[in-house]
Amino acid sequence: MRKADIEGINQQVAALSEQIAEQEDEREAERLGQEIASLSLMKGKHKKSIRELEALQETTVQVQVESKCVRLAMAHEEAQSVRTETRTVPAKPELQRRDQYLYVMGGVDAQKCKLSSVERLGVESKRWEVLEGAPLNSRRGSCAAAVLDGQVYVAGGTDGKTRLSTVERFVAEAERWEVLPARLQTARDGCAAAVLAGAVYVLGGCRNSRRALSSVERYDAERARWELVAPMRQARVGLAAAVLDGRLYALGGCSNFRITDVLKTVERYDAERNVWEAVADMSTQRLGFAAAVLEGKLFVMGGLNAQNQRLSSAEYYEPASNEWKQVAPMNKARYGPAAAVWNGSLYVIGGHRTGSSVERYDLERDEWIEEAEEEECEEEEGAGGLRTGRRFHAAVVLGPA
Repeated sequence: MRKADIEGINQQVAALSEQIAEQEDEREAERLGQEIASLSLMKGKHKKSIRELEALQETTVQVQVESKCVRLAMAHEEAQSVRTETRTVPAKPELQRRDQYLYVMGGVDAQKCKLSSVERLGVESKRWEVLEGAPLNSRRGSCAAAVLDGQVYVAGGTDGKTRLSTVERFVAEAERWEVLPARLQTARDGCAAAVLAGAVYVLGGCRNSRRALSSVERYDAERARWELVAPMRQARVGLAAAVLDGRLYALGGCSNFRITDVLKTVERYDAERNVWEAVADMSTQRLGFAAAVLEGKLFVMGGLNAQNQRLSSAEYYEPASNEWKQVAPMNKARYGPAAAVWNGSLYVIGGHRTGSSVERYDLERDEWIEEAEEEECEEEEGAGGLRTGRRFHAAVVLGPA
């Protein structure tokens, strides 16, 4: 290596050092620091030449690193010609854990188009964002979703042409959806899903004959197949499902395609005995509504009643007393919403004619708080509304709610 080459390296190091000192972007500063380290290694390979050159040089290159930049590791003997000042690098912010996200997927928009888009709400950002690179593989309206072992499963639904038997699973680390080889035994939309005892259950819905289903399928992850378990006591489409105290609940829905057949009945499943049993009815019939468990109470919200009226009412079930109790109504009547418990609060999301709006329930004050719409949320606390208004969609939280 010639002297001119060494001088060229030192000039590059000096230039990079100046860039680091002026750099505000920590990632770019880190990249520049790595370049300097690479140049030093290059000099190290020609140790003898470098030392001879250092004896001739009257000055050295000083590399200054501001506290906002990453630590420059210049620990090689051969890099003595470059005097380096290093400072502790602030720890990089940890990537948001999966359990900090509320996901919404699929559904139907205001133009009645079936959706494949996915949005999520983060604790840190407090804003809904679209996963541009991770839509569902199929458009899915009236689908069902649940989380098993840190992975989201989305089952059934309709793509606008046919009812679906396919099931997709979200690989969170890669932010992509994969279609499971195993399909539901029966294509169905208007179904519900939940996880009980380490298995995903898909309940009810309707099939291509427009006939409500009482059948229930369970996913055997070890064998990668769907198997039938005991059917519900009543066929249900547009139902809701939830798990409370080790029991799977099937609530409301419609037993036929007549509005007069909207149900207020509730039944629960005992997986050990493979049987369903009836429990207390809800206070009103509900079709196309949402359910979620908050602090040991099974909440239901919204829907359509037997008089074809959209509902704002909400109530919860207490297993110990086998009773339903009313709570404050939501700010908006919602048909076809989704719900989930996220960041310690119960959220109800979207619905027919309320597509992008979101409400959360304050249990202590028995009060519903409407999140600011997207254009208002810059000045308001809260998550704001969805990017795309939707109904008959699914919502889940990755990790403990």
